[in-house]
Parts: sequence; C-alpha cells; structure tokens
Amino acid sequence: MHTVQAIAVVIANPQDASLVLIVRGPEDDDDLPGIWGLSATSIKLDESDADAAHRLRTRKLGAELTLNAVLAEGNQDRRTYQLAMRLYTASHWAPAPQLPEPENHIDDSTYYTEWKWAPRDSLREGARMESLCCQLTLQSNQQESV
Repeated sequence: MHTVQAIAVVIANPQDASLVLIVRGPEDDDDLPGIWGLSATSIKLDESDADAAHRLRTRKLGAELTLNAVLAEGNQDRRTYQLAMRLYTASHWAPAPQLPEPENHIDDSTYYTEWKWAPRDSLREGARMESLCCQLTLQSNQQESV
C-alpha cells in the first residue's frame, strides 16, 4: 500500500477565534462523500507543505492564508492507500473564500461545494465518518483543554 502525504489547515475566524473555516466535500467523493471537514490537499511529488498550501488557497479556496505551526500529525489506512497528514494552524485574511465553480476545476483534486465558519465541535460527524483532519483537530483541541 502506498502512502499519500497531505496537509490540512485549521483557519480561525479573524473576528471570532471560537469558529473555524469548514468546507463540505462533494457527494461523489470516494472516501468522504458530502462530509463537512477542513480544507486539505495532498502533497505532490517534490512539493513542500508551503507549495501545497499555495495550491490549496489559489485553486480550492480562492482566499489568502498563511501556514503557521503544525498542530498534529497522523496516519490512516484508506481503501487503496495510507494517508499521512500534517494538520497546521493557518491565518486567513480577506477576501472571504471563493470556491471555484465546477467548470473551473482544473485537475482531479477534491473541490468543495460549500464553506462556513463553525465551532470545532461541528467536526464530530466528520471524525465519526473517519475524516483524519477532523479527528486530528478534535484530538488537538482536547489536548489544549487539558
């Protein structure tokens, strides 16, 4: 089984740090159909985490963001590969995310259908459905509370 490296980002709302940016995946997603989670992307060969974050913000979110600290790391077996993910905190500033319309999808990435600001607890459904980024976020949130 091969390993796919990925990053996900926890972006706090600049006006209310209790809220984070969550996105909804498409209903036809192979792994997590229609699940609300965090913005994430796989890391391509010879690409750094910062390069992947640039691609995430320009192609999938249409909003500015800057990677900050690694919050958590984890691995998960999927049907055909192992996912190795680093979860970052990220800073966001205007404009609000502008998700590309389907006719503007330029590659086979998972594009989001919706976004919103929501409490971290809203990631519980995604965590239960085996979303690694949701699981890592909730685990790191529990560790911060201890």
